[in-house]
Amino acid sequence: MTGISHPGFSIHRSSLSEADLEELRQEVEILNRHRGVGLRDTMKSSDLIARQVENAFGLRSLLPDSHRVIRCIVFDKSPQSNWRVGWHQDLNLKSEDGVVLEREMLGQVRTLRLHLDKTTIDNGALRVLPGSHANGPLSDEERRRLAIEEVVVEAEPGEVLVMSPLLVHASSPMRSDSRRRVIHVDYL
Repeated sequence: MTGISHPGFSIHRSSLSEADLEELRQEVEILNRHRGVGLRDTMKSSDLIARQVENAFGLRSLLPDSHRVIRCIVFDKSPQSNWRVGWHQDLNLKSEDGVVLEREMLGQVRTLRLHLDKTTIDNGALRVLPGSHANGPLSDEERRRLAIEEVVVEAEPGEVLVMSPLLVHASSPMRSDSRRRVIHVDYL
């Protein structure tokens, strides 16, 4: 899959076993003790995460052969660390060299989000506006005018959301005690 289909996202089952997922959860715990939530540059801090990310969680066939990791973040939403993210597109991505990508390059980026926990609307699952990626980068006003019904992207542990960073997305604060840990990786 080199292109992103009309909705701009899809869910796939990774090749990771429950033991692999548990190992990643434990690794996130170790990283959290040292750096807090929203862990950026995670691949530099964790060989375990780096290996799984380089293999695209067993879903490498969904990416063009030339694509490499340009960003890896771990999000750990919990009752102690709870936040909301308003509607946006990921427009400030950087190349491996640290240069902000030109807007025309953003359509080539593929984002994979590995869910380490069951993800529901109650623990802050991602909400998306299907098809919103098709018009490229949008201004705040253009995003507000979109007449698209949102979809809540719920997922099971081990499932991977593949999406365009141009897909308009948001997340709500959690309303439950269930954690939502996600490894978010951008490839170009």
